Amino acid sequence: RREEGLGRGGREVEVRRVGLHGHAGWSRGGGGRALPLRGAPGRGAINRTVAYCVQCYLLSGQVKRVVHAGWVMKAVHMFIGGQAVKGATTLPVINPATEQVIAQCPRADSAQLNAAVAAAKAAFPAWSQTTMDARRALLMKIADGVEARGNDIAEMLTLEQGKPLAHAMGEVAGSVFFIRALASIELHDKVLAEDAGGKFIEHRTPLGVVAAITPWNFPISLITVKAIPALLAGNTIVAKPAPTTPLSSLHMAEVFNQLLPAGV
Repeated sequence: RREEGLGRGGREVEVRRVGLHGHAGWSRGGGGRALPLRGAPGRGAINRTVAYCVQCYLLSGQVKRVVHAGWVMKAVHMFIGGQAVKGATTLPVINPATEQVIAQCPRADSAQLNAAVAAAKAAFPAWSQTTMDARRALLMKIADGVEARGNDIAEMLTLEQGKPLAHAMGEVAGSVFFIRALASIELHDKVLAEDAGGKFIEHRTPLGVVAAITPWNFPISLITVKAIPALLAGNTIVAKPAPTTPLSSLHMAEVFNQLLPAGV
């Protein structure tokens, strides 16, 4: 993955095509075509360069699963109280390689935000009273569900962010590992001090609704490390992904929604 320029003024960019198994070769675009890249240097220009590189080797047939530039996602929903709902408005999600809109993501208004928080509050008493082993078992099932959808989530991440597919697959695999590792944490009571005057014990209790706000750079990993410890401890969560990379997070949310009680 190498860029020979950031494409100022529409300069052609030569990219190095790198397959998932280490095969490499120089190419001026998929099928030998030149790749014009327009835009000022910066995150967008760099991401477009990287995403072009991804699509070059995908379109060249080096991997079986194809992500193509003209791909457009079908209906996208968010989840409130266990139900898939449309947003009050929508926001466009742009493929940084093509600068084309690939989906209209639901965008909540303040009323929907309040509804999500209310649903999480309503679910909190029952969820917090479940045993940690019961919560752990559900989180392990979430890890299995994310793993089963790993290719789809990774492809979604590449399309909306521009991350090379191999890196996106690595992020998803790492997130599955973290779900299992974090869900395995034991939160035992800890005796801090004990003498004839009494015993001081550290006992962890769930607090309520946790807000998980994540950035664009590692959307799958960061929602994982925020949500899983909170859920294991007995809290409920309301998650808000970055507006530039919401699709992979919503794909993850489907797995959570299928396995967790409504509102959790």
